Amino acid sequence: MALSIDQMRQFLSRSYSSVNRNKVNGIYAEVAFYNHLAGLGYGDKLSPGGWIIRPTRVARFGLGSVAVFPDGVPAGKELPVDRLAPPIPPSVEHAATFLRHAGIATYFCYPVEEGGQLRWIGVKRGDASAPPASDILHLLERSFVQQMRFYNYLRHHSDVTPLNDEAILEQFPLESLRIYIRTKYYAEISDIDRLIWGQQTIYPVEVKEKTRPPSDRNIGDWFGLDVGPFTKLAFFKAWYGQLDALFVVREIKSETDRSLVQWWVTNTTDIAKYASWVFSGGGPNMAGGASAVIKVPIHAFRPPDETFMAVTCPHSLYHS
Repeated sequence: MALSIDQMRQFLSRSYSSVNRNKVNGIYAEVAFYNHLAGLGYGDKLSPGGWIIRPTRVARFGLGSVAVFPDGVPAGKELPVDRLAPPIPPSVEHAATFLRHAGIATYFCYPVEEGGQLRWIGVKRGDASAPPASDILHLLERSFVQQMRFYNYLRHHSDVTPLNDEAILEQFPLESLRIYIRTKYYAEISDIDRLIWGQQTIYPVEVKEKTRPPSDRNIGDWFGLDVGPFTKLAFFKAWYGQLDALFVVREIKSETDRSLVQWWVTNTTDIAKYASWVFSGGGPNMAGGASAVIKVPIHAFRPPDETFMAVTCPHSLYHS
């Protein structure tokens, strides 16, 4: 089975509950951030996107989290069940070592075709006693509770025409793996836009595209971070001191003129230090519902430029 771009597009139209402008802009912002760092010479310091997954309906909710990172699904290429495992990105390898200390198991997953369907094979990393590569559903069965009845996660009819082919190839592996796991197990799932492999830290990254709101008379200029992503960033920071998630903003001129004004970045520590304690109503979230945001003042941010990246990811670590 060789999947075409059109088949991937059709899958996404059924898996996404909605594709509002906010979701599309968020997807393109992730790609733009990767291109920004690649332009600075740091493109190989970013992992692919992935998911952080926690089992639900268990006695001790919040424990037993796993991170999964899918390999790409090339259009028009056969994926035989006996194919060799593809190379694992160095950023995923190193992230797995850090995440293991936080009690988070890390799997690199690659697709194979069997019986006309995609299966995802998991390769556990960061653990010397890791089991052999196997179907990711088999690798998770001891920690996750199986769904009691079938739930159709491919029931939607969303318009995905705003997504270009590059975005489709970026998003399809993520959605395919998410649906594959979610159909089998009860789970709480949140996205990992990217991971940056730093000098002594792994940085989970949350990327958003935003206009600058009107200045707040109490805190000055600011950007809003939705409560859900804030909780996720705090989760990473709380579990292990060598994780310090980044909130990245692609500031644009306006909703109609989306040209770049400036890239901004801040970390979880500075968000906790400087964010307003008063929540504010935000616009539609990526699922189409209303959002509540935390106001983070502009002085908590800095540009993710060469100076910032040279400290965060010294080249000497990668080219020795």
